[in-house]
Amino acid sequence: MRESNRTEGRIASLLAVARVLRTGIPMEEFLSLLPSDGPRSDADLRSWLAEHPGSATVTGGYVFSSGTKPDAAVVERRQRESERRIQETERWFNHELRAFHGLLCFAAVTGSAAFGSAVPEDDVDLFIVTRKGALWTFLLAVYILGRIRNPKGIPLCLNYVLDEASAPEEFHSHQHPVFAREALAMKPVFGRDFGSHLLAQAVWIQEYFPRAYLPAVARSPQESRGGGLLPTLAGACIFPFLATYLQLMGLYRNHRYARRGVEEGVFRTEWGWRKLSYKSRKYDRLISLYDPRTGTDAGLERDSQGSHTSGGPTPSKGG
Repeated sequence: MRESNRTEGRIASLLAVARVLRTGIPMEEFLSLLPSDGPRSDADLRSWLAEHPGSATVTGGYVFSSGTKPDAAVVERRQRESERRIQETERWFNHELRAFHGLLCFAAVTGSAAFGSAVPEDDVDLFIVTRKGALWTFLLAVYILGRIRNPKGIPLCLNYVLDEASAPEEFHSHQHPVFAREALAMKPVFGRDFGSHLLAQAVWIQEYFPRAYLPAVARSPQESRGGGLLPTLAGACIFPFLATYLQLMGLYRNHRYARRGVEEGVFRTEWGWRKLSYKSRKYDRLISLYDPRTGTDAGLERDSQGSHTSGGPTPSKGG
């Protein structure tokens, strides 16, 4: 009964998140996110769904919540749009930002594009790890270049930025399932090996998603080189002004969201010398859709009374 409840809770959580994002989940990905004792094949899942009518439908290789109109053509169109955005962003990082590669450890597309559900009006969400001391220097460079040489008009959103000193610690700390899903789904556009190194720090992810975690991990050691004295000094000068500007812009954007009645778009800005992140109400809502009593594996149940910090590779969007 316990195994059945765990599988049922996990499936309900995944479908609830998919319903909020108005999309379906590819069958292979869906199976990889189930508990270790859940259905393992297309046939197993279809059999499970037949025994639990009304929970989900399978159409065109995608699993949809029963509350979502299944349309595989729409999902495939979003997949293509997502792939285009990832390719354009990777090209931008490797060409337009080439002069700043010495300040960068890792960059990945997250959010809707990483999950294959992007629509034309979406931003491209980015998770960035800079060299030690170079975070604010790199941020200024990207904000300026992003306005001058935007990748084919795609709006970039650097909504989770860490430096190499804080990133491993952030991933090592026990987080929530949305952080875990974002970490597994992120699409590297620079520094792929460093991304694998970060995942190797997050061993707690296998408590949520044991099938998906192990194939994604490469335990390669990473040597810290730092960003250099000049970028660190420049960053110290830039930090108070750019951080204040971003805080004020956040207040302005939240005011616009509130006037338009877009409550889920309202976000809070968190910043420090080694971190910048945006966390929206929508992201908080996605976190609440995972029930730690039934939606996780037994390993998590042992730790469910511990601290779960908020945030993740895509705090402002989630998924």
